[in-house]
Amino acid sequence: MATSVTPEINGYELTDDQVGKLRSWCKGNAGAASSATGEMFARPLAPVLVGGDLFIYSMSRMFFESYGVRPLVLIAENVKIVTTTKFAEIMYVRGTDDEPTLLGALKAVSDAIAPCDPMLHVLGTGDWYARTFARNAELLRSWGFTTPYCDYDTFDSITQKGIFQGICDELGIAHPGTYAMPCDESVEAVDPYACPFSFPVIAKPSNSAAWHYVEFDGKAKVMTVDSAEELARVYSALRPSCYDKDLLVQDMIPGFDESLYSITCFAWKGKVEFSVLGHVLLQDHAPSAIGNPVVIVGDTEMPAWKVNLLNDAKRFLEKVNYTGFANFDVMYDSRDGSYRFLEVNARLGRNSWYLSLAGIDLPRVMVDHWIAPACLGTEPTATYGTQGEPSHASRAFTFKMVPDAVIKRYAASCADKDYALSDKADESPVLCKADTLEHRLWGWITNMNQIRKFKRYVGDARK
Repeated sequence: MATSVTPEINGYELTDDQVGKLRSWCKGNAGAASSATGEMFARPLAPVLVGGDLFIYSMSRMFFESYGVRPLVLIAENVKIVTTTKFAEIMYVRGTDDEPTLLGALKAVSDAIAPCDPMLHVLGTGDWYARTFARNAELLRSWGFTTPYCDYDTFDSITQKGIFQGICDELGIAHPGTYAMPCDESVEAVDPYACPFSFPVIAKPSNSAAWHYVEFDGKAKVMTVDSAEELARVYSALRPSCYDKDLLVQDMIPGFDESLYSITCFAWKGKVEFSVLGHVLLQDHAPSAIGNPVVIVGDTEMPAWKVNLLNDAKRFLEKVNYTGFANFDVMYDSRDGSYRFLEVNARLGRNSWYLSLAGIDLPRVMVDHWIAPACLGTEPTATYGTQGEPSHASRAFTFKMVPDAVIKRYAASCADKDYALSDKADESPVLCKADTLEHRLWGWITNMNQIRKFKRYVGDARK
């Protein structure tokens, strides 16, 4: 059971001009109506998004397309892919990665637009924001915010990769072999040279939120470690650092990006309402973004292997009586033909636009399960899976954040690659013709920049 701690909150002062702009934004969201049902709300729908990446842009666009509202985005820097869109209202807040400052800013926003009687809903990009909002859900509710996350005890438990693997073992779900190395100096150290796997190995944090704060040479979300000496260097840097969780060293599963799969599910009190699987053809290889898929392809077919994977994800969420969105990373192991679950994220992923392409209306799920029940007194309503089984993709889709030249050069030859390069493929989410010309320009620059990144970080490895 997680310990309840009263959070520190910094006072956040808004100018009269900022208050006026916030109220104008909120009033502009009055009369929101669902594009799916036509239902109109008596109170302004006021989504608040925190961060500055593709996820924030995608959610802004989704809310605009689903309900005709523009979310408020709290952002620390001028990230053009977000700040140039017409689908969001931008508010600069320095220090959004500092919990007291972030909470203070949210309290200030709530107070400023309280006369508008809004239906507030807050979510953020990445693990740190998700953890912060899950941990402070009760406080946020007192300010009028709903959040689309599971309870904090569940969040804190299943996102610790050791606990995740224990649940997988109990359910007979395959995962990579793992050697845990405690970084808390109050716990006895283990010997890096005793690692039971052949090098190279994969090294990553057991707790990515705690990893957010540590700095050392060579830090990455996921690290490839080529020798015991290199592992010893990393471990010696972590032991005295602020990171006090485990470093997980895993058997490296052979294969490039095409061995990866992404599964995103939504469950309510243990009942899975939808699950969508996508085949990752390419992922980002820059150290700060490694592991973020940049090409995902999916379809409506349900072969046995796919059914089994989705059922494994479903059994996991049922086991922990999960409520909320969950994203699983899975990798195919050619050595034995197994599919190994790498981790679960208790949140939507950066690439969640692929769910929209697959026919899933994420804002409607949030309205039906959190916003309307809290603000309008309705009962939580199943958006999908109403026939007793989870819904799946209703259309084939291609999520891509790279130009076709990168796919041609670096993606492995397969039917999904052919589809991603065909005229049936979906456009990049950041090249939306309905958005501003400036945004489309920055979207084009973002995509084209991947040519340089792949050349630098992958090079000629895929010749």
